[in-house]
Amino acid sequence: MIEDSNRGPTFTREDVVAELNKQGVQVAMGEECAKPQPINMTGFEDLPSYGEREIEELIEEAIEYAAGPTITDSFLRHEARREWRHEMGKRFGHAFTKFYSHNRLRGNKIYSLRLGFQQTERELDQRKIETPEAGRLRQALRQFPDVSKYPEMSTQEKVATAQKIAEACKSLVSLFAE
Repeated sequence: MIEDSNRGPTFTREDVVAELNKQGVQVAMGEECAKPQPINMTGFEDLPSYGEREIEELIEEAIEYAAGPTITDSFLRHEARREWRHEMGKRFGHAFTKFYSHNRLRGNKIYSLRLGFQQTERELDQRKIETPEAGRLRQALRQFPDVSKYPEMSTQEKVATAQKIAEACKSLVSLFAE
């Protein structure tokens, strides 16, 4: 915790993780995944500029997902978790909100990423881009696991699915670093 005389205490990510651990909430940190510099778009020359931007945004979202923590708790009802998150947000402010928003198990995060993977594949198909690089990209995009029953999955199944998604994300990112 850092004291700021004007605003009160400012909490760090480490403070948040320590408090979560104290409360019995499990936190497994994700893996850092560097953004390719520059992003190699060889084989995608037929994509319009907005398609290249969408791929770049998907890469950024994939990097963020892979680096995010997996946070598991013992709440049986989502409403109880929502109340707890609200209280934690009041206690730890932006440090908690930001950290928790990157949780790999958050459905909104997963569905947003899935949509990006699907839209990218659809764009390749509509533009009839059939380069070897596009073939490798399609393979990486298809690694995204089925999440149609995600809300009904057990915590263990969700954690395993999140790990598969993180692997798909890392595969996607690595394609554009070559």
